[in-house]
Amino acid sequence: MARGGVAGGWRGGLAGRARVETAGNWGPPGEGTDSLTDTSGLSGLTSIGGWLFVVGNDDLVDLDGLSALVSVAQDAWINDHESLVSIEGLSALASVGGDLQIMNNDDLCEDQATALAAAVTVGGATTLSGNTGTCP
Repeated sequence: MARGGVAGGWRGGLAGRARVETAGNWGPPGEGTDSLTDTSGLSGLTSIGGWLFVVGNDDLVDLDGLSALVSVAQDAWINDHESLVSIEGLSALASVGGDLQIMNNDDLCEDQATALAAAVTVGGATTLSGNTGTCP
């Protein structure tokens, strides 16, 4: 499955991207990466006109940098993270035009995934599973 990015390389964090307000597609190239450690550089991103894939980032602990994101036109996937403990950074997300997947996040409490899915209007299927973190 091909993936694209907002702009160029983004190893580690996304410093300098805070002024980005819209993007066509956002996500790692290839089948995932272990190099994204934070999303703080995307704090100004409000809408994505394509898909959002945040997949396979072993050192990513939260999505706080996506706190201004309101809409994703196509699919939104948050899958396969070893250290992700919070998706509360997506609390402004109101709509996903395609499928919403929150799956296989080892340290994420399933209750957080359920709460986000309940708050978002999803145009396609919603899949929540394998989020096996301890719930408070």
